[in-house]
Amino acid sequence: MKFHESYETISASIRKQLEIQAQQWTQVLRKPGFVPPEVPGTYLRFSRIRRWNEYLKLIMVHWHLPEDLWAPVHIELEQYTHKFGTDKAIVAHTMLRSEPEMLLYLLESSYVARNPRELFGKIRSTTNYNKYRFHWILPRRPKRVSRKRGYEDHGFRRPDHTWVPDSDWSLTEEQNRIEEIRDLIIDLSDLIRGGLP
Repeated sequence: MKFHESYETISASIRKQLEIQAQQWTQVLRKPGFVPPEVPGTYLRFSRIRRWNEYLKLIMVHWHLPEDLWAPVHIELEQYTHKFGTDKAIVAHTMLRSEPEMLLYLLESSYVARNPRELFGKIRSTTNYNKYRFHWILPRRPKRVSRKRGYEDHGFRRPDHTWVPDSDWSLTEEQNRIEEIRDLIIDLSDLIRGGLP
């Protein structure tokens, strides 16, 4: 991406815009608080992130949150790195390492934005931060157990001594494939990190 101004002035203006967005998000994140209700079995959950552009903006903004909110949000954002595919997982890994590396990636690569106008348009776009917050999940009421004699399903089942698996039913091959892809993503993000000046 080519800029007419120096990197220092552009990064300062990017940080200023991200701090404005972070103040809006902080007001939303402080509403419920982290003190659990008095009901046993409740747990804290972060809202779902469904779109890549929203996830990318949350990564950019979360670096400017206050320290007490930054850590839990960072942990939640790291869990979404593999949701949007391999190419985007490499970008997410790179941007989640540190705030200076994120800025350097935004200024040097054209994957997130092709020109400065598009980059500032993504940063300044309106985001409904009420969708992205922590909320408490209360336990459901226990389901009443139905007392019956015998089995509900009287269908046909092959005897155990004649059963032969049709495929790799232990899913070890699939697990190995997933681990290879994740290792490749980490290696490529390290390569990008080493390739950046």
